[in-house]
Amino acid sequence: MAGFMSERKLAEAEWYLAQLKPNCAQIAKRNLEQQGFEVFLPLERRSRTTGRKSAVEARPYFPGYIFVAAAMRAAPARSIRSTQGIAQLVSFGTAPAKVPDELIDALKQHCDEEGIFAPMEELKIGDRVQLVGGPFADLVGEIQRLAGSQRVWLLLERLENAAPVSVAHASIRVLG
Repeated sequence: MAGFMSERKLAEAEWYLAQLKPNCAQIAKRNLEQQGFEVFLPLERRSRTTGRKSAVEARPYFPGYIFVAAAMRAAPARSIRSTQGIAQLVSFGTAPAKVPDELIDALKQHCDEEGIFAPMEELKIGDRVQLVGGPFADLVGEIQRLAGSQRVWLLLERLENAAPVSVAHASIRVLG
């Protein structure tokens, strides 16, 4: 959403990457939008376990970063840097690094209306995946069986042996 950014400024705007302060993604997003900046914060569904309860929540796809569209000729770099929740603009040298429009467009095409990033490829039996949440976070396994659109059965590689486990589709990431 462009917020208060005029059509002329929006046409001149380029995308930049801002580093967030810890756990401040939503705060920074809200504050940047209130200032009239267009922002893009792709999310992914991740499994989270607290005690004995497990829940799937939307978390930033690129933890610690948010994309911001701005016309730097209007000198908004200072405004972005001083926004609550923002640590700094990613820079190479003294100037903020531009993010290609094509990259932003490609990322947006893989997000639903809520900004949730959808996997770029369908899961297949035999795919090697890594768990991104829950009690087995960061463990690697191989898909053994697809159980509907929400669950998959994995053969997890743990120490010397392998163990089968059923996990939510949202809690895995396909390894290259």
